[in-house]
Amino acid sequence: MVRDNVFDGIDAIVRWHPVNVSYVSLSPALSMYSVKYVFHGKTSHAGTNPHLGRSALDAAVLMDVGVNYLREHVTPDVRMHSIITKGGVAPNIVPELAEIWYYIRAPKKR
Repeated sequence: MVRDNVFDGIDAIVRWHPVNVSYVSLSPALSMYSVKYVFHGKTSHAGTNPHLGRSALDAAVLMDVGVNYLREHVTPDVRMHSIITKGGVAPNIVPELAEIWYYIRAPKKR
């Protein structure tokens, strides 16, 4: 909606977030950036020919490990959440496709 300029000319916004009580809060919210990364590899049978495959899931996991190491280098108000949404179809098949989804939150988009 922001990209389509829906909020142009708006000075304030009232928002709602589901919770078990009703109250007014003046606390600031965190800005959020949602991004998905897709990795492509080469499938193979992990029981007979694992050396012929290139695991897309390994790439997604390595990225997530790197992001976890990044946490110590960002300010305490930054949040990074992730989930692997695609990681293969069976444990004995080297996955040719993997996807990891991040929410990155901070007081401001910098």
